[in-house]
Amino acid sequence: MADDSSNHESYEAFERRMRAYEEGPFTNDFDRLLKAGIDLPEPAALNDQALSAKLRQVIVGLARFHVFINGTDHLSDRDLYSRLWNDSLREEIPEGAENDGGNFHVDLSIGETEDVFLRYYADQETRSRWLEDFPDCPMPPHEELPFDRDRHLPQPSYPETAKPPFPHPKGD
Repeated sequence: MADDSSNHESYEAFERRMRAYEEGPFTNDFDRLLKAGIDLPEPAALNDQALSAKLRQVIVGLARFHVFINGTDHLSDRDLYSRLWNDSLREEIPEGAENDGGNFHVDLSIGETEDVFLRYYADQETRSRWLEDFPDCPMPPHEELPFDRDRHLPQPSYPETAKPPFPHPKGD
């Protein structure tokens, strides 16, 4: 039987997190990285070698804030850094969110359009189900991922008794 006091504390912590997401104060990962001493030059200001090094620095910096990215194997280093710099790093989050004990996941295989996920990440079963659910939606041809980055990215750690909240789309 579950301890009612721990359930009550968990619910109160959940309520506090939800209020923070609704009411703020807010910041973003761009500003948090700057405050942590990580310069974020515009993508066009970096040559390919400097951009790849900066991308690694950003990814490690995000992991220190418990922010983990995945679904990046369809993007070149320049495209990934540009997407982070222009969009993902600028999304508002509650101040102190990294201290709430959770991990944040930024899946770059989704969000732009379904096309990216269906083209690169969806297995045949998912593609078939998608066509059943959305018969008027054009199905892009499957393409192999052009890059091999995701398996090398920092990953969150979970207690041995816990499992990640969602499986990786490819089952890894």
